[in-house]
Amino acid sequence: MTTIEFPGLVNYPVYVGHNFVNDIASHLSQYERVAIFVAAPMVPVAEKLKDIVSKDASVSIKLMPDGESSKSLETLEAGWKFLAENKISRSDLVIAIGGGAVTDSVNFLAATWLRGVDVGLIPTTVLSMVDAAIGGKCGINTESGKNLVGVFNDPKFVYCDLDLLTTLDISDIRAGFAEIVKCGFISDVKILDLIKANPQLVLDATSPQFFECVQRAIEVKANAVRSDRTEKSTNGVGRAALNYGHTLGHAVEKKSGYRWRHGDAVSIGMIFAAELAFELTMLSAAELQLHHDVLNLLNLPTAYSASRLEDLIPIMTLDKKAKGGHLRFVLLNGIGQPQFLTNPASDSLTAAFARLDAK
Repeated sequence: MTTIEFPGLVNYPVYVGHNFVNDIASHLSQYERVAIFVAAPMVPVAEKLKDIVSKDASVSIKLMPDGESSKSLETLEAGWKFLAENKISRSDLVIAIGGGAVTDSVNFLAATWLRGVDVGLIPTTVLSMVDAAIGGKCGINTESGKNLVGVFNDPKFVYCDLDLLTTLDISDIRAGFAEIVKCGFISDVKILDLIKANPQLVLDATSPQFFECVQRAIEVKANAVRSDRTEKSTNGVGRAALNYGHTLGHAVEKKSGYRWRHGDAVSIGMIFAAELAFELTMLSAAELQLHHDVLNLLNLPTAYSASRLEDLIPIMTLDKKAKGGHLRFVLLNGIGQPQFLTNPASDSLTAAFARLDAK
């Protein structure tokens, strides 16, 4: 087991390893009441936790819709009602067991119930382990866009039990791995080296290579959060570097009605960002090709033609990185060198977007 001390208002542990059920239970026994919100595939995990700690705490379980539908006002209303019915107080604990949408929604739920109750997160997808469940950001979707309503709320602990990934479809592991690739492009090139050397093994949740990639991605995010917890850096790009590929990626998700997996959309977003940076001579041809090579090795999408650029721009303008109504992208001025670009010329955007359909 590896423990990463994650920065927050109060630092908290992120555990990475295998077979954590008994370890998790030790955290729960100090609370009188525990409310567990769980995605359907993980109900047996919730039931096992309940069996272990029921002698010390009153445990209630609430089923959550999986995917982006869990990040809705309707789901929150049902969650708040459940907390009220089970008399969850500020001295109690809320647990989330599920993918990134579930951990996002439940963290927001805990942050807003009684102005904040303790929350512990047990992510069960690659995406949630390396991104959504760590860093304290949580939000919900509205008709206007993705994650536009949210808060910063640090959990008490995060358990990344890699055994919970073994039942996932390879397409889900692959899509989640896009966030790990992102960390390689913005900071840790060793991740890219591991992928190039072992493209099959890095997608095997039981392999040492997979473990190392997950650990490295979490450390990249921890370093970014440590320097800029609330994403308001006045010295460079700060934590916003973690949004590489997300400006177009979120627009692709929104335009598809969230039928696109988040990681697949981010893959397209990273290719677009690389094409735009190449257009602006910020990336070399070799660095652009590296984006294509790494993502293709993982069978992540690198071509997109489902929407027109003019249909995506209004969505991107609502992105949280936008400033003064202008588009703002995180681009790379060389691998590992993220920076902001505000209001790029329309002909540069058009040229970069056109190449997404030319691959």
